[in-house]
Amino acid sequence: MCDPAIVDLDGVPVDIFHDLLTTEQAARLAMVNPQQIRDWQRRGHLHVAARDPQGRPRYVGIDVAKAEAKTRRPHI
Repeated sequence: MCDPAIVDLDGVPVDIFHDLLTTEQAARLAMVNPQQIRDWQRRGHLHVAARDPQGRPRYVGIDVAKAEAKTRRPHI
């Protein structure tokens, strides 16, 4: 049985409810540029779940998906 919370991100299984993603991984998940992830965070659409030892942000996949849905432009 396939768990819908697990997605394949460049060959690595990622649990979108629990795993912490880098900015680049979050961008691949949402199919956007990494700058868009930083913009969503800056604008309050996406919160930083944690920071790594170097201070870089980490995001939870479900939060990335919600931010993408919230900011998606309608197709005309």
